[in-house]
Amino acid sequence: MVNYQSSLADRQKSKQQQKYTRKQLERLTTLQLRDICYREKLVKGIANSLDRLAFIETILKFRGANEDYLIKIYNAAGFERLAQLVQKNLGEPLFNKSPIHNPAKLTIYSGLAIEKRDEYKVITSDSLVLESNVLLVDENKKLCAIFYLLPTEVEDSFYLCMEKGMHHALSNQKNYKLLYFGQRESEYLFDVYMENEQDLQIPLDYYETEMPNVIVQSLVETKTTLAIDFGTSNTTVGAYLTDDYLPVVPEHDVLHNHIRLNDINLVTFLNTEGVRDVIVPTVIGIADCENPDELIYEYGYTALRDATYMSGSQINSVFYGLKRWIHSYDEQEEVIDYAGNLTMVQRGEIIRQYLLFLIRQAEQQLKCQIKKLHISSPVKLKQQHLMMFRELLPEYDLEMSDALDEGVAVLYNTIANQIEKNHFEEGIPYQALIIDCGGGTTDLSSCQFEIKDTQLTYQVTIQTTFENGDTNFGGNNLTYRIMQYLKILFVDYYKNGKRTNHLEDILQVMVNDVYRFVDKNGVEALYSSLQTKYEEAEIMLPTMYQQYRHQSYPDYQKIRGNYYTLWRIAEEIKQSFYHKTGVSRVGLNVESGPDLDHYILKNQSFRLALRKNEQLEFVYEIPGLVLNLEEINGVLKGDIYRIIKSFLEAFYIDNSLQAYSIIKMTGQSCRIELFRDAIKEFVAGRSIEFRQKDNDVKDLKLSCLFGAIRYLQDRKTGKIQAKIEHAVPMTPYRIYGLTHHQKEITLIAGNEKLTQTHGHISRHSQVEEMMFYLQSETGEVKSKYCYSNDRDSYEAITYEEINSAYTKHIPQEAVDIILDGEVKFFVYAEESQWGFYVLPISRELGQLYMCKPIFYPFENENWEMNFFDGTY
Repeated sequence: MVNYQSSLADRQKSKQQQKYTRKQLERLTTLQLRDICYREKLVKGIANSLDRLAFIETILKFRGANEDYLIKIYNAAGFERLAQLVQKNLGEPLFNKSPIHNPAKLTIYSGLAIEKRDEYKVITSDSLVLESNVLLVDENKKLCAIFYLLPTEVEDSFYLCMEKGMHHALSNQKNYKLLYFGQRESEYLFDVYMENEQDLQIPLDYYETEMPNVIVQSLVETKTTLAIDFGTSNTTVGAYLTDDYLPVVPEHDVLHNHIRLNDINLVTFLNTEGVRDVIVPTVIGIADCENPDELIYEYGYTALRDATYMSGSQINSVFYGLKRWIHSYDEQEEVIDYAGNLTMVQRGEIIRQYLLFLIRQAEQQLKCQIKKLHISSPVKLKQQHLMMFRELLPEYDLEMSDALDEGVAVLYNTIANQIEKNHFEEGIPYQALIIDCGGGTTDLSSCQFEIKDTQLTYQVTIQTTFENGDTNFGGNNLTYRIMQYLKILFVDYYKNGKRTNHLEDILQVMVNDVYRFVDKNGVEALYSSLQTKYEEAEIMLPTMYQQYRHQSYPDYQKIRGNYYTLWRIAEEIKQSFYHKTGVSRVGLNVESGPDLDHYILKNQSFRLALRKNEQLEFVYEIPGLVLNLEEINGVLKGDIYRIIKSFLEAFYIDNSLQAYSIIKMTGQSCRIELFRDAIKEFVAGRSIEFRQKDNDVKDLKLSCLFGAIRYLQDRKTGKIQAKIEHAVPMTPYRIYGLTHHQKEITLIAGNEKLTQTHGHISRHSQVEEMMFYLQSETGEVKSKYCYSNDRDSYEAITYEEINSAYTKHIPQEAVDIILDGEVKFFVYAEESQWGFYVLPISRELGQLYMCKPIFYPFENENWEMNFFDGTY
């Protein structure tokens, strides 16, 4: 024992420094962190910065605690080295009776990890056993698997965890044992595994416990369909699990309520606070692209955390709003990782990797192999999304013909609730308006539905129509508006040492007059003063980092950090006021007081780069501000009223709003009471069925997912027979072309049903390019489309062939009058595609020739405000 301790102590002589964990460091003040850096001689380069974040990252890098010594990455050679160590140089158990108690049964699923949420708990009375590596061996000391311990919330209690693939085939024996080690021994195991330690002659003492029942089980494919609500800002995932969704249900997970049979199971994701959440950000980042063929990604909360906290020092590519790529997912993106490596990757591959992450998380939680998927899509882009998903996930069985769009899924959830509670009148048609405010877009759909209770099933008939939409309004717009307000207040504070500006000073409009002001002058006029002050604040506190991309890289890093820091604070303010109950006053860097309901930036690292004497210098002082709900309402009131006005005013004018018995708001942003207040301007409160739970904002985000899951399950069991019809939407856009005299020719008329309007325009057959223009209802030309006329792509065709394929869109009389040397561009739309087609037909020497039609979307990502491209 003495020789053992001496050998291990000599080996670790250079490792005797104090070790720290992130949790320990985050509890310390900035000055305490600086003192650690001085004491450990880690202060070079950061001694005078008082950069809390830099202190923490530096200490963890050089003095990180033993959490860095847990074996989490499978390496065949490392596994074999540990196997040799266990066979030849394992010491003796420390006690005849181990002070450690672990589960009697353990199930390892091939291809899955064992995580904290699996709740395999280990209890110990020995303070030497901390977060450490654990080995599973058989009675012959053959190494079978490598585990590690993570602490629970209870002292002397740990979770037994294992990364995916960290086990070998087990023997037929049942006498398995778990070997537990102290901190030094665990670090030695790690070094041997990583080949940092060549000396395998040091015997290791250990604690030994019996593990009588270990099962390795292959993942079994389930027939259950996994539903995904793929959102612009956030995503949710879930499935309905019957008691026969697998031949053998996972007993351990059912016992611990991780799996609920005959119920909806929501997939959870680990958030930045270490708590599992049913909502995950639709964000993906590039962690490592050194090998272009094997990119390493980070997802959801991890990508969001690193984009926020590391943006001022280390830059990597982080992508938000993946749905914006629906029309350009075949394009390439240049990406960069933390080490500065650059490569190109297709946008579609980035979307695919995010979706695979969701599926892997579902398989991990539900302990099954998933092959069937249902992914909800926006109503007007349903077919485009389904085709993209099918192309990106060819190995999965994607619901296509019976897939629900987001609006119908939300409505179906409402209908299913009415049936479940018997709150409906049979045979009476209901009319509903659904306003879905997502992270980046807002859509309005109208629906009529009827419920009949027959002897066999509930028959539900749903007729739905897309009415209106705004590709540039969602929850991100509200966060950005708060961020603008914050930036102005911060600059005011840094200039004057205190807050001198208030909402009326910035808006220059009284809050009670916002609706009248917007009615008379428009929303841009309302925010013109705020926008001016925001641009003035850019001089001292810059956030528009895109313009620095090709200038000073250090400045680019600092300004990008400014933007994400302010965005994070603005998002937390929004969450505090509108996603919590009873919060009316929020404090930033202020002492606790009886009138404050929530605190932001408390015990958090903070820094901003301010421009001083033409140089960007970090400041670490958090402005001391108190914000109240009334002023944040005032900041957002005009934006929310504008979107509701644009949706409901036409219904109000023609007095058709009274016909709708339900106005349903969905999406997390609709938790904000201002939406309801704005609706009251157009509809009396008594005619609104405002279905929203005050105490559970997640229901607003989950209603789409619940609707899709319930639809799939009801269709399977026959409980409800749904007949869903989609009315042809009206197009709000006019498509036109110009003759050679520059005369406008309308090809698709605005405010007409999408499939009932088409047109054509002619040029000589040698034309190389033809321009088409999209005009909004206001008369603004929003997009220009350039059609490249490739003569080599034309093929000979007869009119009979044209007529059989394009009867609705190409009249015979229009083809008959095509002259030799003329090309006629036919423009038309299809019911299932939100856009238009251009199909050219020409005649040469009496023979007709045609080229394949090209599709152009009405809207594209260039229309949309991307709050994460550094231009705002």
